[in-house]
Amino acid sequence: MNKIIALSIETKMWIQLKKVYQFERCKIRKILNAHHLTKSHFDVMLKLYMSRLPLKQQELADSLFLAKSNISMVSSELEKRMFVEKKDKTLFLSKEGNTEVESLLLKFQDEFKKRFDVLSPLELEFLDKLLNKLSSSLNIGTNHV
Repeated sequence: MNKIIALSIETKMWIQLKKVYQFERCKIRKILNAHHLTKSHFDVMLKLYMSRLPLKQQELADSLFLAKSNISMVSSELEKRMFVEKKDKTLFLSKEGNTEVESLLLKFQDEFKKRFDVLSPLELEFLDKLLNKLSSSLNIGTNHV
């Protein structure tokens, strides 16, 4: 006979967050696929967009939890598509890359708005504060996308 353990509130929350994340990840993947981009492509572009500064490949690798070799491959692919430019061993978004990120962010915002419409403005504000607090405690704040 299998014994079912009682789950802590933290475990139940993790399971719920995981479900939401997996659902949204599928939606995001469909949008990225339509633009012929992978999650890694978008993560690199978004990090460069958010930083507004050129970044070295190692800085990108560290902040995105990716291997430097992966960043090198992704950045080469993005360079071929003219979304990223390399200068003095640093990467930065091109004008085309900036436009692409902004276009994708607008599409993502539309998707996210649909999901969060079930929450009131006060609930959204509270959730934002809770997630920021959790991020801070995990040391993932603004250093990671």
